[in-house]
Formats: sequence, structure tokens, C-alpha cells
Amino acid sequence: MKFLTPGGRHIDAECIEPNFPVENNVSVPLLGYSGVKVLAEYIRERIDARFDCFILVTGDRGAGKSTLILETSLELNQKLSVDKIAFRAEEFAEIFKTNKPGKVKRYSQVIMDEAGHTCHAQDWMKRVQRTITKHMIVSRIKRQVVWMAVPKRSQLNNQLRDMPYIWVHVSEPREFIQGYAQVLTAPGPVQSMWHSERYWLHQFCFIFPELTGPLWEEYEERKKAFVDEVTEDLAAGRGGALSESFDAALSYLHTTDKLSFRQIEKIQGMKMTNQALGKRYSKVPH
Repeated sequence: MKFLTPGGRHIDAECIEPNFPVENNVSVPLLGYSGVKVLAEYIRERIDARFDCFILVTGDRGAGKSTLILETSLELNQKLSVDKIAFRAEEFAEIFKTNKPGKVKRYSQVIMDEAGHTCHAQDWMKRVQRTITKHMIVSRIKRQVVWMAVPKRSQLNNQLRDMPYIWVHVSEPREFIQGYAQVLTAPGPVQSMWHSERYWLHQFCFIFPELTGPLWEEYEERKKAFVDEVTEDLAAGRGGALSESFDAALSYLHTTDKLSFRQIEKIQGMKMTNQALGKRYSKVPH
């Protein structure tokens, strides 16, 4: 079938079922593996029209969010590397800063794979999350393709939650089987000035295959390393409110007041050596 995008482009797509029910009284085309190409075209036309494209991908753990993101990202850029995948706010900011502005046939991407960890709604006042939110508000001119993966929309803070133009929800068509996605968009003309939540329209749904190969293998290694770091932080007592307050004070004393780690060691009663303070400081976002 010829699938029509919101911008009026016609894409050849394999249609399994033209009227597939996704909600009460809502039916959309169910596409085959070509759905990845259609989703990629939705993104291309936003960048080609000199907009950015923020995509939110939700779904239960293990449902295939990362698989869908990487498959669609490869459709946009076959040379995509794991260097465009961020697990922490600092990595996200660095990739975004160094990416070239997007334009026709150049679709610069940044993938926030564990947005639920960095941008959890209950932690929305954290400095790093406020920084990401402000960054996204003012950075449209770079016309980036920004992916954020999180199990539930509600796990993002309310400002980030309403920035995406495309929302993809991934689920299991059968128990333990990955590979089904629903695509929704939030077109400007249907948004209300009176409501804080965005109004979403179903566009299509599709199935997608398992991803294999060097990119996936390298991604899995990076993901395991991230999980190990988070586990180590939790085991060491880092990540709580008191821990973050200590890190903020440490950063201020060393960066702003120009105190050495040996001086800070004396201030805090010799409870941490200057070497330990230096090591901890190196892991604090600046």
C-alpha cells in the first residue's frame, strides 16, 4: 500500500490489516516490518521542514524499546554508532552539544536510553534534570532527532513529558515475544490552549524483528556497564538526597571556593581522605 505521512509523502509499506483495532472505536493500519521505514520517514520530514523531532518510546522492561529505537535510527543513518547513546544526563548533553545541526539528508541523533533513571518524575527537581529540560526548551534550532526511552510516560517530569511530537508505545503481542509498536503523533493544529496534556492521534502500528549484529552487541555491553555503575552507586550509598547534597557542597567548595581536596578533608573532619574526595568529585556532574 501507499502510506501517506502527515507531511504528504507517500511511502510504500506492507499492510497486514488496513483497519486494526488499537482502542475502543479506534482502528489504524497494521504494517509489517516496513513500519520502521514509515516511522523513519515521519522523522525525516520534520527535520527536512526545519523542525526538531523529539520521540518518546514507552513500554514495559524487555518489550523491545531499545530494539525499535536502534532499528529506526539505523534507517536514518546506517553509520550510527553507540557513541550516540546516552545513559546519563552528562552524556546526553555532550552528544547534543557535539552533534552537527540537522538538515535534509543529515539526521543528527541522540538517544537517551534510560530516561526513566535520569528524568524520573519523582526526582524532577534534581539539577541534572532541570538542566536537560531547559536545554530542550531552547535548543530547537539544532534540529536534532532526540529519542527518550522510559517504561511509562508518567515516569518523566511533566515538562519533558509534553515535548515529544511522536510517541511510540512498544508491547509484546504474545507473552515473551517482542516486536509490536503503536505510533501516535501530537499535531499542532489539534492542541488545546486550555489543557496542559497534549492531544495524541493514533497513526499506525507495526511489527518489527529482533536486532542482531555488532551495533546491538556493543550496545548490550554499554548497557551492562551502566547497570553495574548504578548498582555500585547504590551499594556505596550514592544517589540519595543526603549524598547529592554532599556532592553539591563538594563541587562548590572545590570549583567555586577553590579549596583543595586536602583542605576539604580537614573541613569535613577527616571522614574521607583527600584522595577519596578527588575520586568522588570526578564523578559529580559539573
